[in-house]
Amino acid sequence: MKVLKIFSAFIGLIALTSCAARLTPEIIEEHGTRVFEADKKSVYEAVKLTLASKNYVIDIDKYEEGYLKTKQKMISTSGAATSTTTAVYQNNYRLYIVDIKEVSPGNTKVVLTPNIYIGEVNASHRKIWAIKGGAGEIVLWEALFQDIQERL
Repeated sequence: MKVLKIFSAFIGLIALTSCAARLTPEIIEEHGTRVFEADKKSVYEAVKLTLASKNYVIDIDKYEEGYLKTKQKMISTSGAATSTTTAVYQNNYRLYIVDIKEVSPGNTKVVLTPNIYIGEVNASHRKIWAIKGGAGEIVLWEALFQDIQERL
């Protein structure tokens, strides 16, 4: 029975890590980028309202440059046992860097780049991302883009 539990845990770990991927510029270009048929000012305000509605606080706001950055928002807590009587926990955070550029009159491009922090460490470059699936980045991007569109 003990061997079965260890084997099940091992298979679960393999399944969990095999779903993880790196968030590449190509993925961001394909799924985290959208062009809206609206002027830059309207899109910029819609993005800010959408992020606020998801409890993201704007940290850097540079309209002229078409740049927004949110503060970190706690998304989960993870932990590991260090012995039979102690464990270490850390908070995990997400923030967005947003580029908003008018690509032609009445058409504005939005690029939403998420960053993940594990504790105080930016882990965005690591193979930690769930790209597909019900809670994956594609679903999160689609929900944000839909919300932005509804505000235009």
